Amino acid sequence: CVLVSGTSDVPVLLSEHGQREILVILSQAASSITAAYARMKRMAHDGGSCRFRVVVNRVDSDAAALRIFKNFARVAYGYLDVKLDLVGFIPADPCVQRAAAQGRSVIDWNPKAPPVRAFHLLAEAIGRGPGGNSAHSPPRTGISGAPSRLAI
Repeated sequence: CVLVSGTSDVPVLLSEHGQREILVILSQAASSITAAYARMKRMAHDGGSCRFRVVVNRVDSDAAALRIFKNFARVAYGYLDVKLDLVGFIPADPCVQRAAAQGRSVIDWNPKAPPVRAFHLLAEAIGRGPGGNSAHSPPRTGISGAPSRLAI
């Protein structure tokens, strides 16, 4: 699995099945969505099969994360030949900024903060891999019971 930021070059790794798996983290900011899409487009056109796994960061609710993912996926499906899975999302929480201001991780600073639970759920989902759920099985749940994978 490869982590994609909107700005840096990232080496591409192949999964055991020869498919590139790329983790895309985006927020609701237009610049984040644009950068993630541009990066995804470049990687998709480099050749080979790609599966993009999406994490929506800094959202206020389950519904907001699902809306952002659905809109992003609709555009990606319309213009690129890609596969997308919603891995999950990280809720906006001032604890993250407070911990960062003190030079600490939020996991150490406040282990019970909602983003910490989200990080644990995301780690489990990423560890399961994209095949951890089939289109015919019920989706695993993410934060607050929202689907952590969504087929559109």
